[in-house]
Amino acid sequence: MAKAKKTKEKEAKKISKASKEEIEEMIAKLSKQELTAAKIGLELKKDGIYIKGDKISKIIEKLGMKKPVPDDLADLVKKAESLKKHFAKNKKDMVAKRGLQIIEARIRKLSSYYKKSKKLPSNWTY
Repeated sequence: MAKAKKTKEKEAKKISKASKEEIEEMIAKLSKQELTAAKIGLELKKDGIYIKGDKISKIIEKLGMKKPVPDDLADLVKKAESLKKHFAKNKKDMVAKRGLQIIEARIRKLSSYYKKSKKLPSNWTY
């Protein structure tokens, strides 16, 4: 029988010799560059440090560097804006119109969730 391969996280523990404080400093430095938690994770992965995205966002919050709008909501808003520009040029593109409706519905649902959980101010509008 062949041996099972080690997971990346087990290998990362061997590769990564950075302490917890050093990792937090790296995350703080990268978040000051306005990178999302996912992109911070990719940058750390290049250095051999494997951390999940939700842990990165918790570390950012702990350091007091909370972003005004959560990453997933900001991405949806950006996507809706680009679709609006496309739809302004292409009035008859009904597929794009439907896509815009779906994205705006997702924005409304997410924003109401974040307002209830107090991650967004109650007067935030799209």
